[in-house]
Amino acid sequence: MPDTALRFICDSMLGRLAKSLRMLGFDTLYTHCLTPQQLVQLSMEQQRIILTRRSACMQSSPTVSCIYIRSNDPDEQLRQVIAASGIVKALIRPFTICLSCNVPLTGLAKEAAAGRVPDYVFTTVDNFAACNACGRVYWKGTHYANMEDRMKKIMV
Repeated sequence: MPDTALRFICDSMLGRLAKSLRMLGFDTLYTHCLTPQQLVQLSMEQQRIILTRRSACMQSSPTVSCIYIRSNDPDEQLRQVIAASGIVKALIRPFTICLSCNVPLTGLAKEAAAGRVPDYVFTTVDNFAACNACGRVYWKGTHYANMEDRMKKIMV
């Protein structure tokens, strides 16, 4: 049964997958410096599903939930995680988590975006979101439409 609080942790070979899961609104830890033992420990402490390209990690602990990612293709990887973890469209909250730091985004008043986004963006966009951890500002531009199209193709 799908869980609305699915949380993941990706091994060092799955940075693009981590970013894609964040794009869909899933809390996904990623750092390239964790050992397999540290992945398992964090998974147990924080109730996260390990996503890995290392088959040895799968045998680390029978109490850890782990998905062995077979493909090198980022879209195939995402499809596999969606299928294996029971993600359905109703669970997806796109563009609600910072793609860089994995922190929930908050709304940002247009006035507060002044000087933090390109001038053209400021004059043509009314809605912004920001990450309170890294300060990154997000808005619905062409990159948003491209990511949205990619997600639609993957969720088919």
